[in-house]
Amino acid sequence: MRKISEQNIFPRFDLPAEYRKIEQLISGKKVVDCHYHFAAPITIEKLVNEYFLDWELRGTMFSVREMREAFGIEKTLMESSDVPTGVYLDFFQYAANCANYVWQITRKKPLHYSVDDNFMVAIIQHISAIADRLNVKVEFSEDGVEVYLIYRDDVADIVVEHHPDISHKITEYRRIDNHGNLERKGEILCTLYKKFESVRDDLNKTEFKALADDTGLLFNNTSIRHWEEKTKFAAVTFSNMPPDELEIWYGKTYELFIACMAVLPYIKSMKGEIAELKQLAEQDMGKEQ
Repeated sequence: MRKISEQNIFPRFDLPAEYRKIEQLISGKKVVDCHYHFAAPITIEKLVNEYFLDWELRGTMFSVREMREAFGIEKTLMESSDVPTGVYLDFFQYAANCANYVWQITRKKPLHYSVDDNFMVAIIQHISAIADRLNVKVEFSEDGVEVYLIYRDDVADIVVEHHPDISHKITEYRRIDNHGNLERKGEILCTLYKKFESVRDDLNKTEFKALADDTGLLFNNTSIRHWEEKTKFAAVTFSNMPPDELEIWYGKTYELFIACMAVLPYIKSMKGEIAELKQLAEQDMGKEQ
C-alpha cells in the first residue's frame, strides 16, 4: 500500500471540481473575521469588493462583479459544461490575487480584520498545484502586489538567468493573460527583437547562422518589429492571416528567439573550451603514438 504522502496530490484530478473548490473558498466560505460592531465574518471576495477601489490591480474597473465579467469568469459561465482550460487558468489567477489582496488588507488593518494565514497560504499552494498539473507555474511580482500564472518553459528560464535585462519581457510574454493579445505580444517581441539584433553578428559567424536568418525572417515578416511605428506593413504570407493563426506565428518567433539566446553560452565560451579540450586530446594521442 502506498503512503498517504504518495497519494494525497490529486488522486483523481478533475479540473471543474478543483474550480468549484477554489470558488467556494473565495466566494462561499466566510473566513475573514471582522472586529468592529460585532460584524459577522465575510468571504474573501466580499472583502476584496469592499476595498476594490484601493486595489492596484483594478485598472478601470469598479467592482469584483465587473472584473469577473470582463475576464469571462462569472460563476454562471464557469458552471457550464464546456469551459476551456484557459478560462479556468484565468479564474485561478484571479482567485490567487484575491487571496493575496485580502492578506495585504488584513496586515494593514489588523484592528478591523483578521484571517488565518495558514488558510490563505493553503489557497495559493493549492492553486499552484493545479497550475503545475497544467504545465503552468505561479509567480509573484517583485513587490508582492500581483500573482500571475505563466506557462512553463525550462529553456526560457535558463535564458532569463543569463540575460536579466530582458527577464521581465520573457516572463510577461509567457503570462496566461496575454493569450489573444496580439498588440501586447507584438510590443514585447519588438523589444526582444532589439536584443536579438545585438547578438545577431555572434550567431552569423557560427553554424547557427541559419537559425539567426530564420529568426530575423519571422521578426521582419510578421510585422512584429513594426509595432512601435504602428504601421500596416506585413509580408503577404501574414497580411491576411486570422488572428489565432498569426498568434501561433508570434509564438514561433518567440521560440526561435529563445533558441538563439540559449546557444549564446555555447558560442561565447563552451565552444572554445571544447575546442581546446579536443586539441589537448589530439596532442596527447599524438604523444602516445
